[in-house]
Amino acid sequence: MSLIGRANYKTDHFLQDSLQKYTYQELRNKYDASFIKDTSLSNIYFQEYRRRGKITNDSIRISKSYLLKSRQYSYNHKNRLIYLDSALLYGNNIDKKNFIENIYNRRGIYYEENGSYKAALQNYITALEYAKENDNEAYIYATKHNIALIKRHLSKYEESIHLFRECLKYQESIQNKTVWDSIMYLQTFSELISTYRSNNQLDSARILNRIGMPLAEGKRVSEMFELNDAFLDYYEGNHALADKKFDLLEKKFDNKDEESYLETYDLIDFYVYRGMVKSKLGEKQKGIDYFLKVDSIFKRLNYTSPKSRLAYMGLIKHYKSLGDYKKQLFYINELLSIDSVLVKEYKSTNEVMLKDFDTRELLEEKEILIETIRSDNKKTENVSKLLVLLSFLTLLGFLYQYRKKKAYAARFKSLIGEKNDQGKNDDVGITSVSAKTVKELGVPEALVEELEKKLAQFEENLGFLNLNITTNSLAKDFNTNSKYLSKTIHHLKGKKFITYINDLRIEYALKKLKEDPLFRRYTIKAISEEMGFNNSQSFSSAFFKKTGIYPSFYIDQLNKMNN
Repeated sequence: MSLIGRANYKTDHFLQDSLQKYTYQELRNKYDASFIKDTSLSNIYFQEYRRRGKITNDSIRISKSYLLKSRQYSYNHKNRLIYLDSALLYGNNIDKKNFIENIYNRRGIYYEENGSYKAALQNYITALEYAKENDNEAYIYATKHNIALIKRHLSKYEESIHLFRECLKYQESIQNKTVWDSIMYLQTFSELISTYRSNNQLDSARILNRIGMPLAEGKRVSEMFELNDAFLDYYEGNHALADKKFDLLEKKFDNKDEESYLETYDLIDFYVYRGMVKSKLGEKQKGIDYFLKVDSIFKRLNYTSPKSRLAYMGLIKHYKSLGDYKKQLFYINELLSIDSVLVKEYKSTNEVMLKDFDTRELLEEKEILIETIRSDNKKTENVSKLLVLLSFLTLLGFLYQYRKKKAYAARFKSLIGEKNDQGKNDDVGITSVSAKTVKELGVPEALVEELEKKLAQFEENLGFLNLNITTNSLAKDFNTNSKYLSKTIHHLKGKKFITYINDLRIEYALKKLKEDPLFRRYTIKAISEEMGFNNSQSFSSAFFKKTGIYPSFYIDQLNKMNN
């Protein structure tokens, strides 16, 4: 769960006079006490809070009033964003700790709840920047928690785990913890467990969940640990036990009087695995009913996750077994529709989709269905044409991904097959130069020979790993000028200075990643810093230019090869 976040106005003089005696804090307390149970009453306190701010032209009070009002709506309700935007409009230039980062965090939660992960991440990053400017440690880690959730949605599990553990370390260091501090700690703890589970690290997930359940006992947040406990039973094949635990949890979810810490993606996972458990226990219709709840969430909120596909696959297989071609075709279309959302928002889910459901088999099945329905009902003609087009586009996408993966695999094999004890290609190393060509170079021959030796020593000492190397800085180290050095490198290596440095770094990265399993566990950002690059984007670009594949693919293939 993301951290930080949840009138008719009567104008008669008596009511206005009765509100005059309250301070801003008292108005806020009364709003907090009434906004869930009595909306009309909470609106009165909101209106008075805002009215006073406008009379005194107090931007902070006006902005705070809109923050209060936004809490009246659920995390994914469009009105929540409207009031948050109003709060941002009045509070954007306010230099006050907790203030602006709070608004951006809440906006991030809104977008995350609506499945717009790109927009959510942009708001979280902005919140993090303000929190760092304000030296606001609590918000820094609350925002990192939320960014870790986004990374988990995008299947970047190792990066997500690293961030969650960083947050836990901070939360454990807090002195004189409040009740809210304890709840935040348990939320982060449970999300870390969910991430281990999603990354198929089931032993770690089980161990941590056993530690967390007693800590959360008696608190509403305990349902997050109980849900993970049931999921883990399912993964371990204990379907009957998982079913009993799901029954108890469903009763909690149905209790509308209590606020839940579960997010939409948690409910999708619950319905998917609840349906799968019921199917495995022979209660197929009940399983279908739970799969239909996943479809209901998608229709109502346009929110989906990779796990949603399992529900649609179950529905397609079910209606196929009944010979109900129309419903089978309907849910194939629904599946293609959520795939388009996943591709747009996740950008990295193609492998998951192909793994869970063979695209070509699905397309062949669609063609058979189209012919069957066309013979039964001419009204499906337009639908059939659309499906053929969608099938063609999907097939093109599949072929593109297939060819790209095949090309990457060939390049990887070529890299692994290269025999290079020094960790660099022949085109990077020193080559001999004829006297005639040296004279044409415009650099004294003795200096070329001296620079040749210094470059060899520079490579041997891994000097290229230093950050921000330039021709000027290296020329200074070599006691020469940058013009002579640049000409000599271009002549000896056949490439420009920056290409020479980057090639050395990439060759060293290839060797170190191949030989050091621990180094392969670093994030791309950490690896790029180790190699002397300013950022991961520059590293990935140089890596691809040199090898024809990206570092993440190279690392993934090395791990598979060594398992």
